[in-house]
Amino acid sequence: IVAIEPSTGEILSFVSAPVYDPNLFTGRELGKYYQQLKLDTLNPLFNRPLMAKYPPGSVFKLLQSLAAMSEGIISPETHFRCIGAWPRNGGKPKCHGAHGMPNLHQAIVHSCNAYFAETYYSFLTSNKFKNIHEAYDAWWQVMASYGTGHQLGVDIPNEVKGNLPSSAFYDKIYGKKGWHAFTVYSNSIGQGEVQMTPLQMANAVTLIANRGYYIQPHFVKEKRKADGTWEKIQFEKFIPKGDTSHYRFVVDAMLETVNSGTGTMAKIDSIQVCGKTGTAEDPPRADHSVFIAFAPKDNPKIAIAVIVENAGWGGSWAAPIASLMMEQYLTGKIKNEAKLKRILDADFIRFPASAGGGTH
Repeated sequence: IVAIEPSTGEILSFVSAPVYDPNLFTGRELGKYYQQLKLDTLNPLFNRPLMAKYPPGSVFKLLQSLAAMSEGIISPETHFRCIGAWPRNGGKPKCHGAHGMPNLHQAIVHSCNAYFAETYYSFLTSNKFKNIHEAYDAWWQVMASYGTGHQLGVDIPNEVKGNLPSSAFYDKIYGKKGWHAFTVYSNSIGQGEVQMTPLQMANAVTLIANRGYYIQPHFVKEKRKADGTWEKIQFEKFIPKGDTSHYRFVVDAMLETVNSGTGTMAKIDSIQVCGKTGTAEDPPRADHSVFIAFAPKDNPKIAIAVIVENAGWGGSWAAPIASLMMEQYLTGKIKNEAKLKRILDADFIRFPASAGGGTH
């Protein structure tokens, strides 16, 4: 779990599980305890928010939406056909329902795989580009500007950059003329070779919460000068490519996603929550449960990303965890005790989720 204050980039919460007791890293038993943790197959010493790379799944569709609008590939009123699968490419990827002819808003709310596969295909085959390489590089540049595929510069060590594969990467695998839009279609729904850290996912939803910018994420707010006084640190502001007016379409769809779409488990009484579910495939294991959100919709105070490894659908587990944390932060208490008990009673280490299920 990573939570960020959108207006400042300050990291509010940074959770890696399973947890361990840092107090035991003292005294004569230090070495013994460290060896036990080091040998633990669940890797409790591994800093997941900063170092784990996950397929983002359907939360990546929000960035795809912004990238495609920024390059004029689609508009909010663009409709694409969904027959329960993408009509091209032999019906892959499949969808979790036949959505008819959704526009962008409907595609986000119902997390339509077919819509975003067609969006990505339209980008990579657009006649505004000379060839697949030029199109892919244009897509890569705008996606990278959102903070994917590189380090964000957080002020603690060991941050990894995730993976946003370049055209050169595919050239090396398939040869310069050996790949095309169908080869890389899985990227459209946050699968394939795309990988993001939880920090990058939280930063991406911070970008959306701010309607077009993010502040370098950080823990430390001030530094002590030589004379003993404290100085506020100035962190860099990043403004990606694209018209900032596009963000409102994504935000409105995220609000409806929580109110009536795939993210209803993230609802909070009297607070407008904007979110997006992701169910990221991790074969042969069960899918990862992913959710990103911010609240409230206007003048947001918190943006959050939650990943529960191999726990199934994003709306089932990551979404309610995010909502509980946002509610506690914004109101100081939890009203829905049944929701809290369900999460606290869950044993995610021995979770009985089965493999498969697709990306939602």
